[in-house]
Amino acid sequence: MKEISIVSAVRTPICRKGGEYKDMTAADLAAVPMRESLSRSGIAGDEVDQVIFGCVFQQGENAYLARLAALRAGLSATVPAFTPNSLCSSGLLAVSLATQAIQVEKAEVVVAGGVELVSQVPFLVNRNKGEGEEPTLIDTVDVVLTDPMLKQRVGCTAEYLAETYQISRTEQDAYALTSHRRAVEATKEGYSRLEIIPVPSLHSLKGILENEIPVGRHDTGPRSDLTLVRLARFKPMFQEGGSVTVGNSSLPADGAAGLLLMDGVLAAKKGIRSLVKIRDYATVALEPAKMGLASGKAISEVLATSQLKIQDIDLFEITESFAAQILAVGLELNLDWRKVNVHGGTLAYGHPLGASGAIQLVRLIHALHRYGGRYGIASCCAGGGGGIAILVEVC
Repeated sequence: MKEISIVSAVRTPICRKGGEYKDMTAADLAAVPMRESLSRSGIAGDEVDQVIFGCVFQQGENAYLARLAALRAGLSATVPAFTPNSLCSSGLLAVSLATQAIQVEKAEVVVAGGVELVSQVPFLVNRNKGEGEEPTLIDTVDVVLTDPMLKQRVGCTAEYLAETYQISRTEQDAYALTSHRRAVEATKEGYSRLEIIPVPSLHSLKGILENEIPVGRHDTGPRSDLTLVRLARFKPMFQEGGSVTVGNSSLPADGAAGLLLMDGVLAAKKGIRSLVKIRDYATVALEPAKMGLASGKAISEVLATSQLKIQDIDLFEITESFAAQILAVGLELNLDWRKVNVHGGTLAYGHPLGASGAIQLVRLIHALHRYGGRYGIASCCAGGGGGIAILVEVC
């Protein structure tokens, strides 16, 4: 099978909703890692065969987000682009689709990744009202975080897993605290300096190309002042007497990540260093109520098809939608927590839904090089029961 190389992998800082990126557009934010991924690889914009960039909220101009972002990043107008949406796994799905395009020889160079700018997500107008009643506004983010099949908030699935696997509130809070502490330490030590790129202040092509003063330099989610005492004060969000709170759940955030994938032979021919090669990937699905376990099922499937064991994997990056969710996955797979989200996860940084998977893959690639690992897996679950995992090997 054709060898697929990732030759550059970058991300923006992850910022809280309503924060540094609130005056930008998703296309402007996506253009930043797109442009940087090309710059670091030495590939010109007209050498790219395709752009695939995941995003969940595609209303308004975001309906053609990947194309718009590619043009704003300076890619040739002849480069096609599209925007897949598989909720929280959209970023990793974009990378797997890029891999497929190269494998079947429909492309040699693909820019892939994901973006989410929840700060700019519009409200919907519900006009289906009775005679004489005024239209009402609907929070689009809230709609996406509600499972239409289960007719309940996605967080209720975390309560289900907490009950099924007997995961206590104390365990969930302790895991959330660990995620924050790891993220704070990573920031303090500068572990993310190779993966993070600052974001220009202007949301125009001119601002991006002229490198205006950045508005985003650091992740804003990790909290150094968090304690178990503070976490214990939060009330259950989804179920009376439950254990899932705002403190042990990930919060929607803004961010983007871009990766440049190439035919491995072409990369070698051009003298471009490969960071990792993609060994395998898997997409899976479970019952909607068990959606949090889908990331674990995807990991199991990719291990089986690649003929590797869980012990062979040096590092994992797994979405922390909820502490109960990732703890349940850990119990299913018997994970060594020393290998999982070593620099913190979405519980600390925030969850830029359509970008999180790509961000995790970027973080994984740089962590593997930092710690001298060989194999790594990035994995996501998604509302509705979907899951995806990508296995990479350091070149």
